[in-house]
Amino acid sequence: MAKKKVMLFIVEGPTDETSLSTVLNRIFSSATVKFQVIHGDILTRDFTSSDKIVVAVWAQVKEFMGSIYRKSDICRIVHLTDMDGVFIPDDAVVENDTVETDTPPYYTETQIQTPNRAGILDRNQRKRNNIDRLSACPKVAGIPYSMYYFSLNLEHILHGRTNLSDWEKIRCAEEFDLKYGDDPDGFTLFMKESSFSVCDDYRSSWAFIKTELHSLERYSNFGIELPPLKTATLQPMIFIANTAHLKCTARIPYYLCHKHNDFRDLRSASSLHGIAVRTKKQGFNVRLSPQAEQKCKPA
Repeated sequence: MAKKKVMLFIVEGPTDETSLSTVLNRIFSSATVKFQVIHGDILTRDFTSSDKIVVAVWAQVKEFMGSIYRKSDICRIVHLTDMDGVFIPDDAVVENDTVETDTPPYYTETQIQTPNRAGILDRNQRKRNNIDRLSACPKVAGIPYSMYYFSLNLEHILHGRTNLSDWEKIRCAEEFDLKYGDDPDGFTLFMKESSFSVCDDYRSSWAFIKTELHSLERYSNFGIELPPLKTATLQPMIFIANTAHLKCTARIPYYLCHKHNDFRDLRSASSLHGIAVRTKKQGFNVRLSPQAEQKCKPA
């Protein structure tokens, strides 16, 4: 049997690997998924400039390969980065002189509050330049390369939370792995069909995140890298007793919510025009995705 090629994910921290390793190995089972954890942000550390950032990425790949892998063993490089609000206007970076000078920035969906405004403005500019270079870079040392974003950051996308402590990040990462590690279809649906998903195409997804306050808000284009959703083996269920009904005119994804918020994908059939929602009293609900809610109305 031929040896599997390596699909290398470059990530910022160990909680990225904890959150994503199991499910990505299941999704990309034709390759061997490996992680190179930088323990920081390659786009801002060491004051790397945009004319050297591709070389810096290649250095990380070579560090991963060591004496074990050859360049020919790697089929693809996928680089995941937090946006950290770097494309927001400078006036949305606000000085906060009421906290210690070494206090990390505090992020909202409209501002970055920091005791070191000049430092954050400099960081934002350097990271913007490096993102511009890498998001337009199709290969690194001849190996296919793509970079995807989590905005504001990984925890914002996976958990809807920001400004977490290191301990909270670890706990959330473990919980996410337990939830989606054995549910690749559920994870794919989550990344492709959520209200934060920016998955039309690679170039336009990057143009979107670079405008207005989007790089502070909850958006990700990582769903573009994931394969298309397969038709669900479960068939849509229409409940008729003790239900609240919604009328729907579009073909949309929706969720079957079991106990403990365990979501599974159900694809509606093309002929489906009504979706019934069971009450909690009966044990579970059918809940619409944010996109579906916009297309549906009470019967």
